[in-house]
Amino acid sequence: MQQLIAKVIIPHVSPNRQTLLFSATMTSDLEVLKAASIRAAPFIYDANPTHTTVDTLRQSYIFLPVLMKELYLVHLLQQHPEISIIVFTAKRRTCQYVFQMLKQLEFSATPLHSALSQPERLASIQRFKSSVSRILVCTDVASRYKYDKC
Repeated sequence: MQQLIAKVIIPHVSPNRQTLLFSATMTSDLEVLKAASIRAAPFIYDANPTHTTVDTLRQSYIFLPVLMKELYLVHLLQQHPEISIIVFTAKRRTCQYVFQMLKQLEFSATPLHSALSQPERLASIQRFKSSVSRILVCTDVASRYKYDKC
């Protein structure tokens, strides 16, 4: 996708445009896109320069029919039983629903959303960090935590 944007779309965009790129993680795919879209020296702001993205990080976005999302999630989790996975959801209700579904299917998951108390949130993060739970199902509340200090 990034190469398509870099080779096909960006050459046809006005040179007077402003390009903004925001990412919580700077992967090699995003580096390709950044390099293709920059015509001058870019301004880069790194909110936390001491943290780097691990080389093994894999981010994916898959378009699926609505009725297939849960089924495909379970399929992916079964295909990768050896790795830790973070599942982001848009709403806390969806987060709790996905967590309960995974719990019923006997996956080692833990939830993290705003309806949990602070001690419950910290306990969920600790379970995930210590590999007691290999799946963290969360809303964007997870982005507010410093995992290295929990």
